[in-house]
Amino acid sequence: MSEQLTKKLASSSLGDSFASPLSLTNRFIPILYDLKLSIDHTKPNFQGELVIELVANDLYQTEVNTEASSFNLKLHASKLILTSAKLLIGEDDIPLTVKYERKIQQVSLSSKDDIEITKDSKPKILIKYMGQINTIKTYQDNTHGLFKTNYLDSISGKSNNFILATHFQPHSAKLVFPLIEELHVKTPIRLSIVTLSSFKVASNAKLISSEPLTMSANSTFIFETTPPISPSVFGFVLGNIEYVEDFVEEVPIRVYTSIGESRLASYTLKLIKKFCPILEQLFGVKYPLSKLDFVALPFLNDGAMENWGLVTALSNQLLLDEHTASPQALKQIKQLVAHELVHQWIGNLVTFDDWKYLWLNEAFATWMGNYAIKFAEKDDSVDGQVYEKFLDKDCFYNENAHGIPSIQSYMNSVDTGLTSVTSSIFETNSYEKGIIILRMIGNILQRDEDSRPIEDYSKFLEGVKKVIEKYEYKSMKGFELWNTLNEYTSVDLQSFVHSWMRYPGFPLVQVSSNELNTKLVFEQHQYLYNLTAEQLQLEDQPFHVPLFIKIIDDKGATKVLNVMLTDRKLELDIPLKQLVNINSNRGGYYRVNYSRSIIAHLVQNIDNVASSDLIAIMCDYGKILGTTISTSDDLVSLVQIIDASAHRKVLDYNVLKTAITYLETTNNILMHFSDYSQFQSWLNNFVTYLFNKIGKWDKILKIRDASSYDPVEMEVRDAVLQFGIDRVQFQDIGRKLLKNFLNSGINKSFTPKEVVSSMFNLTMYDATQKDYKRILEFVKNSNNSILEHSNITNQELQTVAVSSLSFVHKEDLLRKTLNFVMTNIDSKLIELGLIGFQYKTSTEDKLKLFHWYKLHYDQWILRSLRKGSDWAKQLGITMSNISRIVLGTVMQHDPELIELRENFIKEKLHSLPAHGLQELVESLEDENAEKITVATFYPELVKSLP
Repeated sequence: MSEQLTKKLASSSLGDSFASPLSLTNRFIPILYDLKLSIDHTKPNFQGELVIELVANDLYQTEVNTEASSFNLKLHASKLILTSAKLLIGEDDIPLTVKYERKIQQVSLSSKDDIEITKDSKPKILIKYMGQINTIKTYQDNTHGLFKTNYLDSISGKSNNFILATHFQPHSAKLVFPLIEELHVKTPIRLSIVTLSSFKVASNAKLISSEPLTMSANSTFIFETTPPISPSVFGFVLGNIEYVEDFVEEVPIRVYTSIGESRLASYTLKLIKKFCPILEQLFGVKYPLSKLDFVALPFLNDGAMENWGLVTALSNQLLLDEHTASPQALKQIKQLVAHELVHQWIGNLVTFDDWKYLWLNEAFATWMGNYAIKFAEKDDSVDGQVYEKFLDKDCFYNENAHGIPSIQSYMNSVDTGLTSVTSSIFETNSYEKGIIILRMIGNILQRDEDSRPIEDYSKFLEGVKKVIEKYEYKSMKGFELWNTLNEYTSVDLQSFVHSWMRYPGFPLVQVSSNELNTKLVFEQHQYLYNLTAEQLQLEDQPFHVPLFIKIIDDKGATKVLNVMLTDRKLELDIPLKQLVNINSNRGGYYRVNYSRSIIAHLVQNIDNVASSDLIAIMCDYGKILGTTISTSDDLVSLVQIIDASAHRKVLDYNVLKTAITYLETTNNILMHFSDYSQFQSWLNNFVTYLFNKIGKWDKILKIRDASSYDPVEMEVRDAVLQFGIDRVQFQDIGRKLLKNFLNSGINKSFTPKEVVSSMFNLTMYDATQKDYKRILEFVKNSNNSILEHSNITNQELQTVAVSSLSFVHKEDLLRKTLNFVMTNIDSKLIELGLIGFQYKTSTEDKLKLFHWYKLHYDQWILRSLRKGSDWAKQLGITMSNISRIVLGTVMQHDPELIELRENFIKEKLHSLPAHGLQELVESLEDENAEKITVATFYPELVKSLP
């Protein structure tokens, strides 16, 4: 019978057909589901008995006026076989006819005769049915509804252990019991499960009892009734599992694992205990349930699920050894736990009423979770790191013109139908943009009271507390969140959110002053990376932009003005002399472009600009530079800000790291695409100044372990040394570092991985034969015991060593490097041995590389075209990368080099079989377009250099 039943159940799978909400079309709606399940893990099906308590539906409208009519109730159900259904009124049991509506995943229960149901009737439905247990064997298998897997435990070594679990988001509860599966229909659920007595069983609510059945290996596990709950976050887990336990005040918290893995759950348990009280404090609302569990599962398609009081997650995302895990792994679990805990309030206690708002639900949990981590650890970098990642990567604005959607367009097009899954509804762009919107609103509310410190979101959280009070155990629409928060600010949040949801891209705000410098003038346009609104045929609609204008008033007090730019232009009576900067603490998500006069003012008052704001200014100019909207003013302004950042009174390595990052990029462009000499002269002076200002270079030689230095400082020192590679003073430091590195086993010194690159490159520049041979040994042998005294890995060391080979300046060693690359051309990443040529300005050196490249090109290309050979394929990759160095970077600007390059390309396209050269050249032209644009600004730049 099992095989037949399974086939019958499978045949009841339903399609995507549209169906009206059952909460509107039913005369009665549930007020309680009393669910009893009998689950035998050895069988493919389970048995269920469901009693549904009903009340009259206030939203139901009908022309029927009489109380007496045929009874009808529609429920969502999928792959369920109903064996009987009855209407219970008082002592009467009225059989109901079952009709499946498979295309819309519904079942209709109806009476043959008219039935009079009064308000006091308290009708109930009794349903008996069967459903499927989905067996999971691979990560690709579907983990929706009720699923099971067996596993090999680490204690007995046997694989006869089982875990059964549910996953209902968004529409899979109907695979386990008939119900109204709609987000806004929250109904309490009373659950009991009959299964093996040896199993542990957990659900959303606390376990009341486990009662053994007479003459059976089974027990009945009975749970408390849940509060009103959305079906998507209801669930249960049972099987051969164990747990670790603690308490948050009187609330028990557990982490369930497979047998033998609970030892890896202690860190997660500590995080739950740490973050739960913090979120109670931030929300001003106690955790709403009587217990809280996290469950580590072998399989789960969505990775993690915020079931109310029963969070499930993949084992590898929840379990680790705290003492051996990497910092990144610890951080990821921290973020996961905080995220899922936030959902216990926003998402579960209060729910958005439409799956189109999944982006907002998840965005809130991520942003609030990261804020909770920051709050717990008093770490100002946590929220900033998440935010900086989004802004600096232009993460939700794809460079492709066709990949720049608005949230509104996503919400209008996303399919949230009954067969949709979380992955098909979830949209990364909207989710990340949602995080940005929430952060901006938090800053807007904060800045209504200027006395509040930076990143103090207490006013925002007052609004969230109000939201929870108004909508707890209910569902709300997105605008109801904004309406409630709007009570805590004078800004029109609905209009603000509307603009950020409706428009693609983000704003570029241009700031200037009037002729008398008595007013600031703002103008905004949509910024779509390297594109204009006109090119995309967009209206260039103005956003609502929070300007966060930082000023120093006439009394010397620093203030941040909470001004909203809602039109194309805005003029404010703020004299230039008072301005510190726009978008203080990067509170808004937009780029700022200042006029040259304002840049001059900022440079003159650079010590008034906070480090975070200075970093933001450089990032804005660095991202705009080279795009279709950039001008020579952008290059001039960026270099002036970089120069000023080094002359601040305070030595801030985070600022210097950003400055040097953009300086390296700019320098590499100008070195190969401009006349360069005048900029090189300025750069030498800049680096000398910075070298002397940083000072204390011998401190690198005195480091004893990885915990005793600042990695950012070492990155800055490494970059500064690299800039001075042709100077003896810098080379001497490189040699000392190498000597220290080689003798670290004797002198017990420690070499930070951040300085190994400059250590090798500077030594190589004026290397002796002995120096060259010593570094070449690191290229050939990656197994070095010397690395006990450094935090660089063998592979990293080998990569850095090979990358240093062409930094040599002596002709005989340069020839030796070219010969080494030639004889090892079949080796993976051997092209790194030519990287140093990208830092050489001598035409003579460039020609040496080109003639070597041209000499071997034909034979290497022909070898790479041999079919069916892995090494030929690898050689093709190597040749493509070498061609990028030679044709894309080295052979540029100089007319002689360009002519050689063009003749070479023309000849090889004619004389050799098709080998991807034409495509590579076109790709290089696209990649170099921005660089060429920047190089055209060079004449204006040199005029401004001191």
